[in-house]
Order: sequence, then C-alpha cells, then structure tokens
Amino acid sequence: MQYKHLIICVLVFAVLAICFYLFLFNNKSEPVVNNLEKELAECEEAIKKNPNDAKGYYNKGIILEKLGEHESAIEYFDKSLELDPTNADAYAEQGHRLRMLGFRFPDKYELAIKAYDKAIALNPNHFYAYLNKGAALIQLKEYDLALEAYDKAITVNPTHPYAYNNKAEILKKLGKYELALEYYNKAIKVDPKYSDAYLNKASLQYELGDYEAALETYDKAIEVDPNYSDAYLNKASLQHELGDYEAALETYDKAIEVDPKYSDAYLHKGSLQHEFGDYEAALESYNKLLELEPDNFDIYYTKGIILFSLEQYELALESYNKAIELNPDNFKIYVNIGAVLVKLEKYQLAIEAYNKAIELNPNDYLAYNNRGLILEAFEEYDLALESYKKALELNPNNDKAKERVQAILDMQKAK
Repeated sequence: MQYKHLIICVLVFAVLAICFYLFLFNNKSEPVVNNLEKELAECEEAIKKNPNDAKGYYNKGIILEKLGEHESAIEYFDKSLELDPTNADAYAEQGHRLRMLGFRFPDKYELAIKAYDKAIALNPNHFYAYLNKGAALIQLKEYDLALEAYDKAITVNPTHPYAYNNKAEILKKLGKYELALEYYNKAIKVDPKYSDAYLNKASLQYELGDYEAALETYDKAIEVDPNYSDAYLNKASLQHELGDYEAALETYDKAIEVDPKYSDAYLHKGSLQHEFGDYEAALESYNKLLELEPDNFDIYYTKGIILFSLEQYELALESYNKAIELNPDNFKIYVNIGAVLVKLEKYQLAIEAYNKAIELNPNDYLAYNNRGLILEAFEEYDLALESYKKALELNPNNDKAKERVQAILDMQKAK
C-alpha cells in the first residue's frame, strides 16, 4: 500500500513534464503531431535555407524531444539560444530536457535549475519555469527552495492546480500534514477535475489514519476520472487493509478492467487471494502477472509456495527452478526446493539443496535443521547432530532441534 503512495509524487512530476512540453509546443510552431518525421524533415529544410533561424532550431529541438531524443534536443535548444539568447521559452525548454536527463544523470538537475533561472531572468512571470524548477529542486531534496519556486508560480498564476499540488507534496514530506491538506484542497478548488490532487490527498488521509475520509477521496478521484487505475488500486489496498476482502477484490478487478496490463493490480489481487487461502485464484492472478512480467523473480518464488501448499510438488519445483534462473544467489529458494524434494522422496537432492542454501547463507538455521531431519531419517546420526547443533547455535530457541538432539543422544546412550 505504502509503495503506491510513494510513487505518486514521481508520477505527478512526470505529468508536469508532459504538460510543460505541451504548453510550449502548442504555443510555438505547432507542428503536425501525427507525422513527426515529416515535421523533422521540414525543420531541417528550413534550417538549411536559413542557418541563422533560431526558431527553426528551437522547433527541431521540440520534435526531437517528442521522438525521445533528449540529448539531441538539448543541442538544438543550445543552438537556438546561441542565435537568440533572449528566448525565455528556449531556456525553460532546455531546463526541462536537462531535468528529464536527471533521472539517469543526477548532475543534470543543477544544470536544469540554471536554465530555469535564465528563463526567469528573461521573463519573471514564466510560470512553467518556476513550476519545473520546483520539481528539479525536489529531486535535489532542496525542499525550502522548491517551496519558494512553487509560491512564485502560484503568484504568477494562482489558477493553475499543479503548483498547489506539488507544494502539498513537499509539505507532506516535511511532516506539515494539515498545511499539506490545505494545499491539496486549493488545487482541487482551482480545478475540481484534477484527479491527482484527490489521489494524493487520499494518500495523506490514509497515512494520518483517517481511512473513511481516504476512501471517500479515492471515490472522488474515480468519479472525476473513471479510468484512473491508481485510484482503484489504492482504494482496493485500503479495503484489503481494513479487512473488506470482497470489496477489495471487486476494486482490484475494476483496476484491471480499466487497465488490463496493470501488473501491480494483479500482484496485489494475487496477494489478497493468497492471504485468504484462495490458492487457485491466486495462481491465476500471478500467471497473468507473469504474462506481463516474465522475469519477475518474486512471483515465481511465491507461485512455488502456493503450489507446495496445493501439494503440486513437481509444478512447485518447476517454479522454483525458474526463480533460480532469475536469481541464483537467493538462499531461500534452495531451502524451499529442499522441502519440495523431500516430498518427492528425492532425499539426496534435498540434502544438496540445503547444502547450497548453507553455502549462500551460512547463518540460515532452517537449512541446517531440515538437513538434520533427513540425515537422522537415514540414520546418519553424527552428521544429523552436527546439523542440529549448528541450527541451535544460530537459533537457540529452535525447540525442534533441541528435541531431536536430545532424542539422538538418548538413543546413543541406550546402545
């Protein structure tokens, strides 16, 4: 549940990046979005005819950005600014591209802020420069400066919801919860259809323990945007936490209905089904998730546990082996494989699995304990004692190992 709340801020800033792009793009040359390659060729032709056309370089940078070529886009914004250093929008756009690169190269954030500052110097009322500067400052954890940037954005344009929402996100990080709620409400007031503000507000209400209010706010987000899969997921997670199993399942299904490729919805739904013992249904959910994420180690691991519970040992072993392919150094997998192999009466292979688990993690008492049980069953009493004693050394409260050690010692004395 909390993981979903933590990613919302990132999602909001991603939305802001897109909106910032659309604002500049739609207010400049407005190239035909449906044929970017054609527009790119037209820009190149315009530049060829007039190599000193700053606007041509600027427009080409915009198109390159839409094609995902961030670094190339920056080169063309640089060239545009070289020809026309008074273009505030070009600096703001340059800052935006640098900020996008910051997700891979964190040193770009400082450069982005410098570009935003140049845009602001040229145009002190550049709303999007303040707004995106705030986002860059958040990435640097410069929260006080980010608040200043958002306050300036609000002063420039008090009717835009994003600055209020992002300011609320910072206030939440700083533990100023009541003030954060106030700013979420301001965002909603200026745009009653701003679904992210409802979602973030509900997340804060959840963190504050006001669950009923959170559910109501999630419902409001869904009312505003009936296809908002994150709102369904968070609502379902809260219903799950409150013990409303059927309602949670229904809401997870709604999230999947609006987004059939929403892997987190299958993950949470499967977890809920697993928790309540509906193993077959959980397997169905996890198999659907694996169609979307075929390299998900955790799901193969969890599938193995469920299949073991259903006494489908061969299938459990198959799932665990797939997990090993993805993460061969996870000792827990080998402990579980050992248990499966015991059920399949492949005892020597089980011992080998426990030995591998011990090799990967010499401090796992369960592997020693379980190995001891097999060795004792095959009358390898000295080796069994050795394993049990190691298990007790690692976990002195292991009553099963204490019991088996005493039983073996008593038997040896009786001989």
